[in-house]
Amino acid sequence: MLEKTFKWAGVAKHATLFKGRYTVRYGNSQRWVDVLHKWYKPVDVVELKYPMTKQQAIQYLLDIDFAGDDVEIQECLLNTLAKNPKASYPNRSKQRDLFAEVDAVLAGAAQEQELDKDLEDAPY
Repeated sequence: MLEKTFKWAGVAKHATLFKGRYTVRYGNSQRWVDVLHKWYKPVDVVELKYPMTKQQAIQYLLDIDFAGDDVEIQECLLNTLAKNPKASYPNRSKQRDLFAEVDAVLAGAAQEQELDKDLEDAPY
């Protein structure tokens, strides 16, 4: 059985659905992107180089540093990939490594926020 492939992939945040968190979205046309912009804010999608499965698309987004410095988007991509390891991460040990990577990213982000708070209270 062939897996479904997609030409567009990215993340979107809905104000009320999904507890206001980013979710990975996939589509096959520019019209899909237009509809996505109608219901979700913010939306960040890219056209893939060639049609890809969901796992391949997420891996591609990670490879091109799609998230940049946004920890919330990176967490969304890593969690989605870890929950669906079918194609990219068939080995359980790699999946555990991926969860460890997510935890490390989140711990680093929390530490940066604490440092920022300390700097705000500085007397200078």
